[in-house]
Amino acid sequence: MNLNGRQRWVIAVFVALFVLSALFPPWMNRYDAVVVRGQTPIGYAFIASPPAPIAFGDVKIDVSRLLIEWVVLIVAAVSFVVVVGAQPAGREDD
Repeated sequence: MNLNGRQRWVIAVFVALFVLSALFPPWMNRYDAVVVRGQTPIGYAFIASPPAPIAFGDVKIDVSRLLIEWVVLIVAAVSFVVVVGAQPAGREDD
């Protein structure tokens, strides 16, 4: 499969977005106390410095949300590469 310049540019942009989403993943505060048990999304933060817990419990990467982001990015990248690579229909001069 030969890629044109626009397709390579689209792939480069989506690879950069994929790397950024891996460097700044979504985080979740999970807590398990005697009376309260649950989890709360607490946003995005750099992978090397996770956010502090909201109240008590521990902070973990929200893997399910991260996987959903990656699937959406892959589907969007493939779609853009196909659309950008589609050759426009040639005009016939009368």
